[in-house]
Amino acid sequence: MNHLKNRTSENNSEDRIKRNVIIILFVAILLVIVFAVAFIIMFSSQDFSDKISDWGNFGDYIGGISGGLFACISAILVYYTFRSQSLSNQEQMRLNRKQSFDNIFFELLKIQKKLFEENAQNIDKILKYLTSSWGNEKIEDRQVCIKIIYEGYEYAGKAYDLIQKNQCFRHLYYLLMQVEENKDLTAIEKNRYYCFIESQMSNKELSATLLNVIWYAKKSDNFTYLTFLDKTSFFENVITTNNFLFTSIHKSVLSHTKWKNSCRITRKV
Repeated sequence: MNHLKNRTSENNSEDRIKRNVIIILFVAILLVIVFAVAFIIMFSSQDFSDKISDWGNFGDYIGGISGGLFACISAILVYYTFRSQSLSNQEQMRLNRKQSFDNIFFELLKIQKKLFEENAQNIDKILKYLTSSWGNEKIEDRQVCIKIIYEGYEYAGKAYDLIQKNQCFRHLYYLLMQVEENKDLTAIEKNRYYCFIESQMSNKELSATLLNVIWYAKKSDNFTYLTFLDKTSFFENVITTNNFLFTSIHKSVLSHTKWKNSCRITRKV
């Protein structure tokens, strides 16, 4: 948000520069006209001189007034030109940094997809275990829900060696933080990157990531990352229909996420 304010401020500065230049030129021309009219009114009763020396004095009068005035105006215009160029250079540097960031971002995204593919089987196993062991119960108590997920993930993660081989989740964290900590991006631009990362992940990958983040938050007693993903609605596309586990998470853990999929449970008879 701060960068968005800075960019808005830069645009306002450019507008002020253009407006001030127009005002300065208008005032300068007006002053020259005023002094010329004052001279004419003062000496209008006299006939036009046919002496070149008198016209030389008149020229000195006009030159003395306008010369200093336009010299001052020139200095001001030079400053405004420098200021405008400086703002343009800053914006170009920002665009160059963003281009460089995009190159790195998409390379990291390729690595991310590869890491998830390598852990696909373990992800399937841990999702099946936690979903089946959860049962047909909707839990709306946040602490109880997190505790059960932590214990189930801890057991299944060790059994399927996912905790030791969780590089895909660590890399995802690194990728998201690359976006979040980039000061050249506005809040809207960051959200687009988050959506792009999320769109490249399957429902299983999103679901496993959600469980991993909850497990890590409980294990480390640090809910900063979980809160961050909740507020950005990173898990908004996790399919929760007919799934008591993720319906419970939706109801009790992720209070800020704007879910796009139904959380309705259809009981099978």
